[in-house]
Amino acid sequence: MRKVKYCSESIIEKLEKLLTQFPKLNEIHPFYSDLLNILYDKDHYKIALSQVNSCKNLIERIDKDYMKLIKYADSQ
Repeated sequence: MRKVKYCSESIIEKLEKLLTQFPKLNEIHPFYSDLLNILYDKDHYKIALSQVNSCKNLIERIDKDYMKLIKYADSQ
């Protein structure tokens, strides 16, 4: 159980770090905003960040489900 919890916590921590370190589009300089839009569409950028966030949520749910399964497997 500790290994599953450690693995999920470390992955979630890395994903949260990735999400917080990426600049917010509304806070960057207009030049860089335009450059980002030309090189990599803003919508794709937002979609990619939302997919990373949904991955983080899925890992949390999987962790919760597997912890329940491990607890019930040990009791029987």
